[in-house]
Amino acid sequence: MFDQLELLLPQQALFQVLTTESVLVGSDGSVQEEKGSFAWVASTRDGDRLVQCKGPAFGHDLTSYRAEGHGLLSVIRFFLHLHQQWHITNEFTVVCDNKSS
Repeated sequence: MFDQLELLLPQQALFQVLTTESVLVGSDGSVQEEKGSFAWVASTRDGDRLVQCKGPAFGHDLTSYRAEGHGLLSVIRFFLHLHQQWHITNEFTVVCDNKSS
């Protein structure tokens, strides 16, 4: 779920932003030629990117919905980890493109 997770700020600066600002997360997934992938990015409402992640999506009869589900699960697990480690309780908004092609 975190194959290519990248913190775009030093850890302490990320902690400061996540505890004081509202965060937006955009997520998407795709399948081409039976290979799936997902990606997501978290940013401030001003558009300053904080974290980004991408990786493969797996599953039987893989569809873009399942690939998008991998992305959303990655987002949720990342923010759950932050909550458990740093006790961050700030809200974040997740948007995703769930239009299947």
